[in-house]
Amino acid sequence: MTTSRRSLPSALIAGLLVLLLSGAGGLLWLFGNGPLGLLAGGATEPQAAMFVPKKAPLMMSLVVNPDRLTGVKSLLAPAGKRGSSRKELKQLQNGLLAPVNLDYGKDVKPWLGDEATLAVTDLDLDHDADNGEQPGYLIALATKKPQRAREFLQLYWQRRAADGTRLRYEQFNGVQVIYGEPVLRGETGKTVASALVGDHYVLFANEPKVLRNAINNVQVPELNLLNSPRYRRALAALDGPRLAVVFANSGSLGGWVANQGLTVNTVSQLTGGTGASSEGAIAEASTQPQPQGLYDGLAVSFGLNRHGLLADTALLLAEETDAVEPESDSANAIASEASTLQSPEEALKYLPSNTAVAIASAHLDEFWQGTQSVLETYPAIATVVNRGLGQLEDQWDVDFTQEIFPWVKGEYAIGQLERPKGPSDWVFVVGRDRPEARAGVTHLDDLAKEQGYSIGNLTLAEREVTAWTKLKPEGAQDSADKALRALVRGVHATLGTEDGHPYEVFATSLEAMESVLQSVNRAEGQQALASSKGFTQAIAPLPQTNQGYLHLNWLDSEATLTEDFPILRVLKLTAQPIFRNLQSVTLSGYQRSEAIQRAAVFLRLGR
Repeated sequence: MTTSRRSLPSALIAGLLVLLLSGAGGLLWLFGNGPLGLLAGGATEPQAAMFVPKKAPLMMSLVVNPDRLTGVKSLLAPAGKRGSSRKELKQLQNGLLAPVNLDYGKDVKPWLGDEATLAVTDLDLDHDADNGEQPGYLIALATKKPQRAREFLQLYWQRRAADGTRLRYEQFNGVQVIYGEPVLRGETGKTVASALVGDHYVLFANEPKVLRNAINNVQVPELNLLNSPRYRRALAALDGPRLAVVFANSGSLGGWVANQGLTVNTVSQLTGGTGASSEGAIAEASTQPQPQGLYDGLAVSFGLNRHGLLADTALLLAEETDAVEPESDSANAIASEASTLQSPEEALKYLPSNTAVAIASAHLDEFWQGTQSVLETYPAIATVVNRGLGQLEDQWDVDFTQEIFPWVKGEYAIGQLERPKGPSDWVFVVGRDRPEARAGVTHLDDLAKEQGYSIGNLTLAEREVTAWTKLKPEGAQDSADKALRALVRGVHATLGTEDGHPYEVFATSLEAMESVLQSVNRAEGQQALASSKGFTQAIAPLPQTNQGYLHLNWLDSEATLTEDFPILRVLKLTAQPIFRNLQSVTLSGYQRSEAIQRAAVFLRLGR
C-alpha cells in the first residue's frame, strides 16, 4: 500500500501554521462560555472579507457571537472550575481589546453582532524599506444595534480627546473616518482610526490609510478577498462546522512572522555558538534568496469537539506552479490521486503510550524524496526535522537516508520517548512482510558488524531480541584491573508474527525496547499508544481513512517545542486557557485535488 509523497509534510506544515494562527484575535473566544448547540458551528463564512485586500498576509474571523457560546465551556469543564473558566474568558476579552482601551462587557457586548475579524492587511503600508516596516492592521466588528455602535464610537473618541488626542474627521467615499493625532509635534503615540460602514460594521485600524483601503476594497470588488477565486476555492474545500475561519497568504505571512522575531530558533544551530557571529549568520541567512514554496496559501475552519478544538485545513498550491507542465514532479505529485491508509495506527501498536512524538504513515522512501523540496522552502520545519534525524543517526551511527529510507516501502512508525536524564530514546517500527524490508533488516545487522559491533540474541520481557553491542573498558587508563561493559548501540525484534502481520521494531536502548515489549504484553500497567485513551480521543474526530498521523504529547514536548519556536512563547501568554489545558496535538493529511492538499488538526484539551 502506498501513500502520497507529500502527505505528511503537508499535514506538518498545516498543523504548525494552525498552532501559530490560533493564538490571535477572536479565535481565543472559541473556548469561552457557549450553548451546546454551537458544536454544530456558526455562519458559513466571514463577510468582513470584503474589507480585506486579496493579498493580505492574514485574516482571522470569529463567525459567531461570543455570548452565544454560553454553556459550552461549562459543559466541558468540571463543576469546580466553571467560575475560573468565566474569569479566564473575561480576561481574554479585555486583553484582546486592551490596545484600543476598551472594556468588552461595557463597550462592545451591547452592540456586537455575529462576526469579529482581525486582519494583517499589508506588511509595510508605504512600501519604503528606508524607514522600516509598518504593517497594517484592521479589526472589523459586525453590529446588531447600529445606534448603540454610534454611541460607543462617540464615547470612545470623547475619551481619547480628554486624554489629549487631537481628533481628525475625514469623509472618504461617503464614509466618515475618525482618527487621532498626538497634540505635541514629534510626540510619539499609537495612531487609531475608526469608521462605521453602512450601519453594519465598526472598523478599527492602526492607520487612516488602512481604513481608506478597506472602504475602497468594498467598492471595487476585484480588490477584496471575498471575491478572490483562490479564497473562495479554499473555503469551498473545507468541511464541518465553522465557528472561526482563518485565511493566510503563507508567503507574506512568513515574512510578517519573521519581522516579529518569532521564527524558529536557529542561532546555535547555524553557528554552534552565540554572540556577534550568531547574529551575523542570521543576518546572512535572511538575505539569501528563498525558493518558491510548494504552497502559498492556507485556509482553516475551526470547530468544537467535546474533547477539544478541531481545525480543518486546506493548503493551496502556489499560483506560480499552476502553469507547470503535467510531466513535472511537482505537478504530478499534486495532480495524482492521493493514496490513503485504512488503518495508519496499526504500526502504532508497537509504540508505548508514553511516546512524546509519534509519526505513522507508509512509503518512507517516497515520503523522504518528496520532503526535500518542502524542507528547502520551510526552514523552520527543516531545522526541527534535521535535528531529530541527526539525533537518531548519532545514536545508531547509521545514515538513515542511505541505509534505511530506501527500503521502507510499507507502513512504518517513529516514536520519541523522553528520558528523565540523557538523550531521548527512539523507536522505529517497520512492516517486514515485503522482501526488501527483510533484506533491509539483514543489511543493518551486517552494517553493525562492519562497524565493530557484535550481533547477539538475548531474552527481554519474555521475548527474543537482537542487540548490537561493543565491549568498552572501564577503569584507570594505566590499570591492568579494568572492567568491561557492554555498550548497546541498538536493539531490534520481530513482533506481530502471531496474527500474520510481522513488524520489525528497532530501539536505541534496552530500556526503550523493554518499554515496547511491556506495552505489547500489557505488563506492569504499560499500554500501547494506539489503544491509549488519550490517543483514541485524539484521532476520533479525524478522518479514519487518511495518509498517516503526526501526534505530539504536548506535556512531554512543550519544553522542546517552545525552545525551537519562539512564537509559542507568545501564544502561551496570549492563549493561556488553551495551552493550560492542552494535552496533545494530532495532525492527519488526507484528500488532495489538483490545487489543494487537505489536512485536519485536533487540539485535545483536558481538565
